[in-house]
Amino acid sequence: MTDFTPKSDFLATLIERGYVHQASDFAGLDSLAAKGEIVAYVGYD
Repeated sequence: MTDFTPKSDFLATLIERGYVHQASDFAGLDSLAAKGEIVAYVGYD
């Protein structure tokens, strides 16, 4: 994990709970989360 501090509550909560291990663009993800524009697929094998 990096020293990134998110501005969005959504990403802050995910990081706080340990759900985010890495991301290629934390700032971009945080920006989308702040706008409420995230769509994701979570698959389990």
